[in-house]
Amino acid sequence: VAESSGVPSNDYRDVILDLIRTLPPEGFERLCQRILRESDFIQVIVTGRSGDEGIDGYGTLQINPFVSFKVL
Repeated sequence: VAESSGVPSNDYRDVILDLIRTLPPEGFERLCQRILRESDFIQVIVTGRSGDEGIDGYGTLQINPFVSFKVL
């Protein structure tokens, strides 16, 4: 969203945060999984939902063929 001055507006941030806050826990975990995959993580797995309202899963960020990081 651009204001008349050509400077991007931050109004969209509040709208997006409100939408994210309305997601059920499973939807939030799926969204996080998608964001990680779009950020070049591989083997992104959402594990069981433990009921702690946190993100349950892991993935691997491969920097190059020789370097990768496991992320929990």
